[in-house]
Amino acid sequence: MLWISIDGVTPESYADVRLGASLPTVLDNLDTLMRLRSLASTRKPQVGFAYVAMKRNIQELPDLIRLGIIKGIERFSISNILAHTLELRDEVMYDRTLIEGSYQSAYKFTDINFPRMDISGQTMMAYQKAMQGNYRFQMAGSEVEKTINQCPFILKGSTSIRWDGELSPCLPLLHTHDSYLGKRLRRSHAYSIGNITQKGLPELWNEPGYLALRERLQDFDYPPCTYCNSCEMADSNLEDCYGNSAPTCGGCLWAQGLIQCP
Repeated sequence: MLWISIDGVTPESYADVRLGASLPTVLDNLDTLMRLRSLASTRKPQVGFAYVAMKRNIQELPDLIRLGIIKGIERFSISNILAHTLELRDEVMYDRTLIEGSYQSAYKFTDINFPRMDISGQTMMAYQKAMQGNYRFQMAGSEVEKTINQCPFILKGSTSIRWDGELSPCLPLLHTHDSYLGKRLRRSHAYSIGNITQKGLPELWNEPGYLALRERLQDFDYPPCTYCNSCEMADSNLEDCYGNSAPTCGGCLWAQGLIQCP
């Protein structure tokens, strides 16, 4: 699976996000790849567009999907921005989601589970009324607009390897970096299981500490730092108010479905 980052559908908007990059060059390369794939009579690699949605470019999303269909793109991955500067902090599009998540987490819900059914005006009216109360709406058993609290990297059975061989449970833990969680600056410290130049991948995968971490992530036994975000412990991933030690994942935007990496 090959993902191509396309964050604008005009050369100007693309270069505004991907500084110094040329959209015509990227699209020409894509056309070459798709032509060679066709000549080889194969569907591999599959090709997808990865789009980082921000206030400045969200209006171009429909045009991006139309462009992708024309180019033969099979998949689209839309993500929020990881705000690592004050300028990008003003571009995020999930402030209201965080506030609603904080409100909803304080209440118990009555479950409403719809089957798969034709979408009609009456169906949408019933859905809208349900979402106005303390209800948890489900469609065929899958929750909609919920607090996710699950690690997408663990669900996929994936792991991440840095350029120097350091192995981490996920992409966000490959490097120490700062980003904004709401109005607060949060530091995510890198976390390594070990180095594949010193131990084999199967050995690292079965390290007791890694096994314990994956089990903890499956249960997601972490406080709701993403929504609470009211104490100094939320300012890093070194410890939390549940007594967990690094890495603590209560403030992870990936686990809440706000940031998506292909």
